[in-house]
Amino acid sequence: MSERDRSQLERIHYEYIRAVDDGEPESLANLFAPNGTFALGDRSFEGREEIREFLESSAANRPAAYQHLATNPIITVEGDEATARWSYVLLKADDPDHGDGEWAMGTHDVEYGKHGGEWKMDRLTATRTYTGDV
Repeated sequence: MSERDRSQLERIHYEYIRAVDDGEPESLANLFAPNGTFALGDRSFEGREEIREFLESSAANRPAAYQHLATNPIITVEGDEATARWSYVLLKADDPDHGDGEWAMGTHDVEYGKHGGEWKMDRLTATRTYTGDV
């Protein structure tokens, strides 16, 4: 794996985190291949349009404070395909001034492919392994 590939794949994931946290549906959708899949628990969104619509609809219910942290990527590249497993922590609060909130942790399993010479996510599967109150 070249350092350039690794850097590009890391950047895609950081941009994914930022797009979800900031509620930017178009930015999120464009990180995926045209027929990419975004899987969250038992829900799955196929293609950029469904992914964009999902984030648009969920933005209306977004808590006042919402922040992901992504760490410890294990990235493997083979030619024009790659995989990664990221650990994440999610912090969210409806009223951050009064400490009312929730945190969660889990993994992001990502499959990437080069499309037109550019890395895109072919599939991202988010698996929550723990949720607790703050």
